[in-house]
Amino acid sequence: MKRTWVLFFLFSAAVLSAAEEEHAIFGKSIGGFSFKHTGYYCGYKARLGCSLWVSYRVKPGYFGVERALQGGQSPYVDPLVVQAALSSPRADDLKTAGQYPLYFLPHDNALGRGAECEKEVYSLLNVAPSGGDEQMRKLWSALNAAVREWAQAYKEVWVITGPIFGGSPTTLASGRITMPDAFYKIVIRKDGDAVKTIAFNIPQNASGKLASYLTTMASIEKLTGV
Repeated sequence: MKRTWVLFFLFSAAVLSAAEEEHAIFGKSIGGFSFKHTGYYCGYKARLGCSLWVSYRVKPGYFGVERALQGGQSPYVDPLVVQAALSSPRADDLKTAGQYPLYFLPHDNALGRGAECEKEVYSLLNVAPSGGDEQMRKLWSALNAAVREWAQAYKEVWVITGPIFGGSPTTLASGRITMPDAFYKIVIRKDGDAVKTIAFNIPQNASGKLASYLTTMASIEKLTGV
């Protein structure tokens, strides 16, 4: 499997920006109110109750090591959102609406930097509602595992990920969070002075193979404006 996905990285290239940061190889994306955590950056849209983008770096040492944060964890309202006087969904909004939390940065890719970094995974800044489709969640998990493979093969990769909303997005019953139609994930690696990318657009009802949901970074930018 690894060899196949490594070859896919050849399909798209761009010139490397000088604005690289810990979790943003091109500089931070546009859209939303920007927040920084130890494990990721994000752009939060209060009207939707969801981050428009979450960006982070993955490299060996950020996965495959023992978790510092043990026990079951649940989504929580981020203190940074409260400090910024922005509205936020509540921890039980997803459960009440029968939705599963989808984590843009998964716990298994946020290791090696202490319990606080791992706890940030469960901030509602890093969560979006996902329907009851088990096949879609398995695909998302497989994609997160592929990110770890690429990080191992290339020493480090960057990820930009988030929701895709249709023209008339559905707001959950609480009125505090909006249901995405799909989710995107762009994975970026350096190649000398350039970068190479691979991108996915995974709808809520996705099933089958990850390769069926390959797209381009330009297509994601057009769909999201990020």
